[in-house]
Amino acid sequence: MDRVDQVIRSVDIKVRRDLELESAWSYNDYKHMVDEALSHHCPKTSVSDLLKLQLSQLYHQGYIVIENIAVSVPVSSVLSVLENIGSIGNGRGKLRNISNQLGFDVMHTHFGQSSFIVENWANHARRTKLKEKCLDIETMYQSLIESVSNDYKTGEWVVFSKLNGSITVWCLWLHKAGDEALVRELQACT
Repeated sequence: MDRVDQVIRSVDIKVRRDLELESAWSYNDYKHMVDEALSHHCPKTSVSDLLKLQLSQLYHQGYIVIENIAVSVPVSSVLSVLENIGSIGNGRGKLRNISNQLGFDVMHTHFGQSSFIVENWANHARRTKLKEKCLDIETMYQSLIESVSNDYKTGEWVVFSKLNGSITVWCLWLHKAGDEALVRELQACT
């Protein structure tokens, strides 16, 4: 399995941060685009200022930075999840530790088109007989297709709450960015 994991992770491409581009960002330059997108894709959903800032950064630079981790996410993928968040129930479930610390239920759902496909693929390989197969192009391709169609994704989250029929979407987040940092961000939003 170590060899499979090593090969799979070798194809991972890290997001290259452009600090000059980041420093040129201004929320107001993209505010109209963010407002228009949110009014179209989730008009009945309350959206935090943090998520609006994240969307603005995605429009500006094509990635966001969460706890010093650069994450490239297509805006269309975020908007698709936001559009469906009212109909997905509790998503992947309640984030118990975070909910307990904040005193209200916080849920999450994963993106359908995860930019963390390498991590998903490695998880898929661990759970299947892929670890026992000889790695060739066909085997890798077939396993990638199986991983993409798997409902259980790893990677980025949309964090949200539902209270009395009202939905609030808080932010985009990463599992590896940590619970404590998410609690701090949500406390700042409320």
